[in-house]
Amino acid sequence: MYYHLWKHQRKTLNTSFNKRILESFIPWFDKCATKMVNEMKRELNLSQVNVMQHCGRCTMDMVFGSTIGTDILDDPVASKFVPIIETVSGLVAGRFTNILKYPDFLYELTSDYKLEMKYRKEFYQFINTTIDKQKRIIAMESVDKIVDQEDDIGYKKPQIFINHLLKGKRAGQPFTDLEILEQSLTIILGGNDTSALAICNLLTLLAMYPEIQEKDRPPHAFKPFSVGARYCIGKQYAMIGVKVVLVHLLRNFRFHTDLEYEKMEFKFDVQLSAQFTFQLMQSSAGVRIDKMWWLWLFLVLAAVGLLHCWILQRHRFAQHLPNMQPYYPIIGNGQLFMGKSRVQLFNVLMEPFREFGGWFKIWLGPKLVLCTSHPDIMNAVLTHPECLEKPFFYDFVKLEHGIFAGHYHPWKTQRKALNPAFNTRILNSFIPVFAECSKLMVHNMEKSVGNGALSLSIFPFISKCTLEMVCGTTIGCDVLEQPGKETFIENVDRCFELVAKRMLNIHHYIEVLYGFTKDCIEESERRTSCYRFFESVIEKAKARVQSGSEVPDECVDYKRPQIFADQLLTVRHNGNPFTDIEITHNIYSMIAAGNDTTALQVTHTCLFLAMFPDIQERAYREVMDVFPDPEQDITLEDLKKLTYMERVIKESLRLAPSGPNIARQTMQDIEIADLSIPKDSLIVMSIFSMHRRKDVWGPDADVFDPDRFLPERSVGRNGNAYVPFSAGSRNCIGGRYAMLGMKVMLSSILRRLRLRSSLQMRELQFRFDLTLKLESDYFVTVEKRVQTETPMLAIVLVLFALCILYYYTFVVRTRYAKDIPSAKPCYPLIGNGLSFMEKSPAKLFENVVQPFTQFDKWFKVWLGPQLLLCTSHPKLAESVLSHPKCLEKPFFYSFVQLEQGILTHNNWKRYRKVLSPAFSTGKVNNALPTLIACADDLISKLESKVEKTSTVSLAPLLSECTLNMIFSTTLGANVVEQLEAKNILRNLDSLFQMISARAINVLYHCDWIYKHTNNYKTESNTRAACYRAVDKILASRRKALENAAYEAEDTPAMLDRLLTIKDDGPLTDTEIVHNIYSIIGAGYDTAAHAIGHACLFLAMHPVVQANLYQEVCDVFYNADEPITEQKLKQLTYMDRVLKETLRLAPAGATVGREAQENVTIEGQFIPRGTTIVVSLFALHRRKDFWGDDADQFDPDRFLPERSEARPSYAYMPFNTGSRSCLGSRYAMLTMKVILTMIVRAFQLRTKMTMAELKFRFDIALKQEHGYLIEFERRTQHT
Repeated sequence: MYYHLWKHQRKTLNTSFNKRILESFIPWFDKCATKMVNEMKRELNLSQVNVMQHCGRCTMDMVFGSTIGTDILDDPVASKFVPIIETVSGLVAGRFTNILKYPDFLYELTSDYKLEMKYRKEFYQFINTTIDKQKRIIAMESVDKIVDQEDDIGYKKPQIFINHLLKGKRAGQPFTDLEILEQSLTIILGGNDTSALAICNLLTLLAMYPEIQEKDRPPHAFKPFSVGARYCIGKQYAMIGVKVVLVHLLRNFRFHTDLEYEKMEFKFDVQLSAQFTFQLMQSSAGVRIDKMWWLWLFLVLAAVGLLHCWILQRHRFAQHLPNMQPYYPIIGNGQLFMGKSRVQLFNVLMEPFREFGGWFKIWLGPKLVLCTSHPDIMNAVLTHPECLEKPFFYDFVKLEHGIFAGHYHPWKTQRKALNPAFNTRILNSFIPVFAECSKLMVHNMEKSVGNGALSLSIFPFISKCTLEMVCGTTIGCDVLEQPGKETFIENVDRCFELVAKRMLNIHHYIEVLYGFTKDCIEESERRTSCYRFFESVIEKAKARVQSGSEVPDECVDYKRPQIFADQLLTVRHNGNPFTDIEITHNIYSMIAAGNDTTALQVTHTCLFLAMFPDIQERAYREVMDVFPDPEQDITLEDLKKLTYMERVIKESLRLAPSGPNIARQTMQDIEIADLSIPKDSLIVMSIFSMHRRKDVWGPDADVFDPDRFLPERSVGRNGNAYVPFSAGSRNCIGGRYAMLGMKVMLSSILRRLRLRSSLQMRELQFRFDLTLKLESDYFVTVEKRVQTETPMLAIVLVLFALCILYYYTFVVRTRYAKDIPSAKPCYPLIGNGLSFMEKSPAKLFENVVQPFTQFDKWFKVWLGPQLLLCTSHPKLAESVLSHPKCLEKPFFYSFVQLEQGILTHNNWKRYRKVLSPAFSTGKVNNALPTLIACADDLISKLESKVEKTSTVSLAPLLSECTLNMIFSTTLGANVVEQLEAKNILRNLDSLFQMISARAINVLYHCDWIYKHTNNYKTESNTRAACYRAVDKILASRRKALENAAYEAEDTPAMLDRLLTIKDDGPLTDTEIVHNIYSIIGAGYDTAAHAIGHACLFLAMHPVVQANLYQEVCDVFYNADEPITEQKLKQLTYMDRVLKETLRLAPAGATVGREAQENVTIEGQFIPRGTTIVVSLFALHRRKDFWGDDADQFDPDRFLPERSEARPSYAYMPFNTGSRSCLGSRYAMLTMKVILTMIVRAFQLRTKMTMAELKFRFDIALKQEHGYLIEFERRTQHT
């Protein structure tokens, strides 16, 4: 047992061996010893009694009774385990003396292991049954507890060890069932044998020395139970048991023997006599030591030790690198790859690549393998001129004369000669072959499917197609004419599997040993079958080329497919033609590797598309846009237009690269990534792991998202992190060939078939092989895409359905609102949609606000078939927003796509509870220095601009300032650089415009329609750009928190709370990200435009501005006096200025709610699911509540004497109820700080009047033309 685990368990179990508990066992020991003596007396020939057997069974009964409460000798069920325990003990002892059985993987191959496991399983079941029985007894005792007169435990009856385990705890946690089982077995197996042998040995010594002679000994020379912290925990237990047994034996028998101490060889004869004499037979327990055997063992161990030291010395350059664990001398990590399934092999191999970021090492026996999945290291290896050799295990493929597995020097000349065979013109000539094969594949799939939908294993169809394509372009033959094509595919797949298996079996590396295995025989047979399949075809190709004359390149007809075999037979490398073996190996390399990799990649892509129907439909639409005619020929120009299809393929290659791992061998001593690597070192790189690194691809690295390859989302990503076809000089020669073939095949499939699958990404189980494959078959539900002309009856039915829909939607479903007036104009089906479509933002705002000013209480707006119940009446608004059944956000909030954040998620209560402490008064006040620093930077930029021109557009500067504030206080990040801030602001502004435009446009409510619009593309691009900006901060903050010395409550950063929250479980990455974006998006924009409006109103009203400036001067006696919390509280007039600003221009002009249940509000019945819209903008300007001057800017209307008669619900700039604005205190403090510093530094002027204000429709209320204000520096502060 490992130290830390032992330490906690030992501390808990020490109390199980205290004096009172041990004394409770004495009656039981006495009973067992008495039974043993009586059985010995009943022996017919007392001089031949096997004392070891009797003592062993006695101590076994003692140990079983005190450990699990079972009388094993009298219990018919338990007694059968006596020989089992003896057998297991013998097997374990035998393994101790056989060094070859030390490694687990070798011992698992023996018959001893199988027998031991069989007996252990039976014994474990018995112990587990006993444990369950004791659990029930303990549970019953806890309900009806009988208290003994002495204490709660009751030491009068034996305290069974297993009960202490069931009741005890270690490190505050109860023992697991497995720990209880293992501790019980430890006591049983260890206590039985040692006690029995101690008794027998003691009897022998007593027989030899009738008179006990005492000798002086050093105090530490006698340690029979070990010494130190890990001494035997049961020593007192053993002493008591031995004493009890010896008392019974000595009371009944006399011992004598002729054996001499000096002649003892662990085999003795003893006679016991009382009335009778016993002959003890201890030959079964004795062992005769062969001194020569130990000498040989020493020599073997010494040789192994020297070999291990030599191996470590030879590879000392990598001694500082982390090791894959567990590691053992000589065999290294080899045991990890033996006896595993193919899925387990893959997972075991990928685990260290995920664990270690840079270099690490794996030991395949004595062979060191350097491994990595770091993009920069992999690129350095793959592009290094001295890392172009393939390692020895590529020889297992038996294609060493081809470019796939060939050694460096022949490969170099062959690659140079064959590169022209894959140029663009030759690849273009293959397109007709690809198209014809794909057409046949789809036809066969349609034929299998029939008219319905059918679950098919698509790999056989795709594999046959790729075989046709590869053979047609490689050797110019139609394999449909060749018998045995299915067998060929099966043989290639099995050969690859056997080669991969050999790579991880160290003892198969030696060719002589491998030749005697079944795998070798099977591989040879299948390889021979593959060779025979193409022998005649290759001979025909040779004859065809030899019979014709060479044609100059400029005369080649590139409209015809340029066969690869013809290229091999005509080109030269190193001035010589390709030999027959080189031709054969290269052709087989192209056919076997090309067919398998391409087929798997197309299959994986189809599976991903089936799992993500929205991506499939988007790819289908693109294909139909490019190929509207089903019979249209496929050309290279058309394929280039399939940009989304290309991203789909790239994402498929990222998540499931056909070649998951690649290897290189160094040809000279080199240095890469600060590691000096000697010649002939092996380097293995995992493309699979690199393509899923979260530090490169983000937290969603395991998600299928083709848009991650959009140019704007690829900016800043490591360019070396994506190498599906390897990199450097030895990259895949057929990369472009594969991409071309996959595009043609996938286009053909999507044009005619629809794919579906219920599989989830987490359910995909890959297996270890030369190429990446799933363990299960690739079953996908396939159905035809039916394209037929619409008959007249269908048109009539559609019109009739529309009429029914209209009647149900506009009459039946909204009967409750029939007496509520409707906004005009309103048309059937589209409702008021025309009023909001294709309007400028300013005109759109006017159209939205106009009915709120027209109707006093309720009115209704139709967004297509969607009814919105609207109001600006303060009482109605307060009733809706405060109603416990009206807390859900309506459907258009989902357009923000932050569905797991506080803004829209139905779990908002938990998020609000988590985030509320971050916006408490104390936390907000703690952020004051940060706010002041950002405001100082704003004033500096304003001063710089005022020096050049007095009129300044305030919006960009305010937005940048509030963005820095929100980033610093919310994310704990430093101030954003100016250029980066401008990009973020531009993208956020564009994103908000797209979202608000979609919310009001009924046609855009349908995802399918919206995804075809330019707005969608703009929104996707800007959203991706915004995510990238914050993702970097999230990653750095998460890393900082791992080493943080403070609690999340001690930091003002809200992100820290989200990352460290533990209540009800930690938040997922998606929840953290969506909540961060919700706070950033809502926080910076609203505060910036509220301050912009305040400055604009002050510039329009010089008297108000002068009063405010005077108050600032009264509170701050000089211009350099610092801003403090106490000083800000004294700015009462500023409070009124800000309140009046938020009344006339509330940041959130409109609020939406959805009724969660049927409710009645102020007499109006509102059914469940109804969307309710409240206009705070119109509510704050109602003349029946605010007077005839409601549209004028007058801060004094918030004086207490003028506010007494006004209801409180007439003013709600931050919303009201449970879902009111969480950051209202933060926003007010931000606005106060910025406005104070602006008023202290500048005088504001503008020629604009209140009547000229033009608001625009957006998520936050904004001015159409920004905030153009004339700034003048204040020269003195008096």
